[in-house]
Amino acid sequence: MKFINFAQSKLVGGIFDANIGYYGGQIQVMTKSGFLNVDYTPKVIILARKYYDICIEEIPAISKSELKSLLKLKRVNVSCLVKVTYETNPAIDGYTIKTITIHNRVKSKLEHALAFIPESELLQRSTDNIASFDTPAGMLFLSAQKAVYQGGLISNYHMFLHSVGGSIDTPQVEVGSDQYAQYLTANYLNVELTELRDVLISNIDYNWSPLKLHSLYMIPFFVACATVGAQITWNAWQLNQYKNTANNASSDVTALLDIKSSIDSHADKIKAVNIIAQQQQLTLLQWHVLYVAFDSGFTAESFDFKEGVYKLRGYSDSASETLAAIAKIEFVSGASFRGGVRKFRNRDNFTIQFSVGNRSGSN
Repeated sequence: MKFINFAQSKLVGGIFDANIGYYGGQIQVMTKSGFLNVDYTPKVIILARKYYDICIEEIPAISKSELKSLLKLKRVNVSCLVKVTYETNPAIDGYTIKTITIHNRVKSKLEHALAFIPESELLQRSTDNIASFDTPAGMLFLSAQKAVYQGGLISNYHMFLHSVGGSIDTPQVEVGSDQYAQYLTANYLNVELTELRDVLISNIDYNWSPLKLHSLYMIPFFVACATVGAQITWNAWQLNQYKNTANNASSDVTALLDIKSSIDSHADKIKAVNIIAQQQQLTLLQWHVLYVAFDSGFTAESFDFKEGVYKLRGYSDSASETLAAIAKIEFVSGASFRGGVRKFRNRDNFTIQFSVGNRSGSN
């Protein structure tokens, strides 16, 4: 799905309108007539090339698990906002790592932005040719692997062409200052959501765990349990009080019958509360399926329900392991792949469909 389809869907409800901006020294939004300065910070900022650094490293003879440990250690020791991606490099039997680091002073100035999109990363996904863009931050030259501003040794397009090994016959894309706003808008609207996820840099500090998903409903559930427990305790205390009163008022038959009737009434309430409490399930069945999928290494893209069938779409190192884990759940039936399993960046991309029944033993 392309971003334009997602942004215009009823589910989103126009939340992205006027909330995607550009920063090239000033906060701006893109309009049909060009860039327009604004006095607020859009939620998503396309960041000019001069406000972030790109470092590309090649690490030979290293396994994927060792690479992940190394990257995790690097993130601990970095105080800046960074985006680290990697891909296999068969030539060195290892990996190529790209690290994008946003300048701290820009992060501080745009602290209310939720996410950043590096300008060069977005543009490189729209053209395979060498290009020049007249941006608000300066003349930007771009190739598949390089993005630099005009200046110093790169005094013009031909010098840049020479620096990247191009020839005079190399096709060129040239976008002027009056066209750049519309060109940039068309780029992010037509990018695939999976590609947008790869270039987006979140400005929110969080540590996400599947268990935190359960806390969304477990806390209210525990509050409800505490309320029911308090009511049961109160009823039990009242029951004991009524029994004592009945024992001390044996000579008063009328009063004793009234107390016995009250005791029976409270006993029925306690029984009804116990039955309700026993029928409660501690975990919503659908969320338990998600927890099992996450535990198998699954990354979710969407979770849909239609006509009694759930559809779970996303990525995993092994699609068959994720399907097997879900199929083992006692209340899941008909778990199967919907469509084929595709490889993307050395991970399986797939959709699993299934139905959900009641837990065994529940009323």
